[in-house]
Amino acid sequence: MAYLDKAGLTELWKKVKSYVDANGGGTPTTITGNAGTATKLQTTRAIDGVNFNGTADIAHYAVCYTTGSTAAKTVSLSNFKLAAGARVFVRFSYANTAANPTLNVNSTGAKPIYYRNSNIPAELIDQYTVLELVYSGSYWFVVGNMNILTKGDSINIECFTAGYVTSAGKEVQFCIPVSTPIVGCSSVSIASATGLQIRQNGNYIYGGNASTLIAASSYRGVVNRNMVSIAATMPNTTNAVNNAPCGVHAALKLTFS
Repeated sequence: MAYLDKAGLTELWKKVKSYVDANGGGTPTTITGNAGTATKLQTTRAIDGVNFNGTADIAHYAVCYTTGSTAAKTVSLSNFKLAAGARVFVRFSYANTAANPTLNVNSTGAKPIYYRNSNIPAELIDQYTVLELVYSGSYWFVVGNMNILTKGDSINIECFTAGYVTSAGKEVQFCIPVSTPIVGCSSVSIASATGLQIRQNGNYIYGGNASTLIAASSYRGVVNRNMVSIAATMPNTTNAVNNAPCGVHAALKLTFS
């Protein structure tokens, strides 16, 4: 029986290793299938703006403790990387009162917060509001549509309410409550969708009747939180009693600004 000395064993090992390496053995540089013993990714990847290498869970949630009067909002988010498509969920601890707020995540730079392609109205960031935001490459955009009325929005509204006739019977004043929050608006323009039906003492006035609504000559409106106060100048004073209450049936279009 032949025996290999040290030199022979070394030479044999070289040949075995060369064969194994040439036929897919050894330490692979690419792992296919389930890498059961891997503890991290070879290359860190960003998932919606948060770096992930497989060693720990990731999240996109952060809390903003910046005071409401400060426009420059800041948050901390572990392993965050600012890039187009990055997403964050931010809970604001204070109601914002500053115009044109910005958001700075992990000192990556203050970027404007946009809603519907313009600066977010200050009042939209209420205390404890959670906003989902996506970075466009220039701005943080609020994801989705909020159930609010803001600048440029219009609604058609029909209501029955109490009013008051004044200005020598030429003007009817009344208020319309709006259930949807009105945000960032200081004024409203008003047009007749159908018009006004006004009653006093059981009588229709201004030439209206049970089936006819009258368009006012002009309207003035003021927004006060979720209330729109309206003064309608009527085209005549037929049967109107000045400085007296009335009933109002209004069908109007409101456009906020």
